[in-house]
Amino acid sequence: MELKNKYFHSVHSYLYNKGEDYKYRSREKELDDILYKFECIFKSGRILPYDAIKNLYGYVNRYGRPQYNDDYLISVSLHEDNPEPLDIAYLNEIEEEDGYCENAFRMFPYQEPSIVLNERTKELKHYICPVIYLERQFREPIPLEYMDAISIYPGQVTPFFDDIKEDKYDYYLELAKKEFKRENRYIDLAFLDKMIELLSKYNYDVPIIDITTGNEYHENEEYRKVLEKIKK
Repeated sequence: MELKNKYFHSVHSYLYNKGEDYKYRSREKELDDILYKFECIFKSGRILPYDAIKNLYGYVNRYGRPQYNDDYLISVSLHEDNPEPLDIAYLNEIEEEDGYCENAFRMFPYQEPSIVLNERTKELKHYICPVIYLERQFREPIPLEYMDAISIYPGQVTPFFDDIKEDKYDYYLELAKKEFKRENRYIDLAFLDKMIELLSKYNYDVPIIDITTGNEYHENEEYRKVLEKIKK
């Protein structure tokens, strides 16, 4: 899938974003939390702002700096290869001031699973002034009729997206065995299987893709057996 012209709404878990909690974080629980949030979105059929989420589902953990979009705006990101003139102007202005600029694509969809939205998303009402480079903030719920895919950063499950030869499996096994660290951003096989089940349950016929390449998920029975062995 060509991703350059897409929009991305990432789904994160912030179970462990406060103080001492970070030391005891569990990636397994984070992934379950992310799946719960995806199910809420699939069930409602729309990406909702936080005030609507609270009304439907009660408290849901969120980004530590929600003042960026308050309770009534939805953040999405452009692809980093597709900045618009206003993004370039914003980047130049920030770099002139202090030389550092946050990148919404790298901070959000590149880090965690995302809903990939098609080009028609720009028809919805949104603020055109970015708060973060490449960010857009939408004023209204985004219907899932705009959803083209679910994207992930694959890591240890890369052989399910690329034609990786067997002699390269050891590298991905090492990723699978490592204790989770934030920079790994790992997605495991259980997450992929549960995401496929959720998409089927709510009748969304869209692929799961590798955000770095646009390649679609495909079954790899040989590598699946390898991953299942290391769990035992």
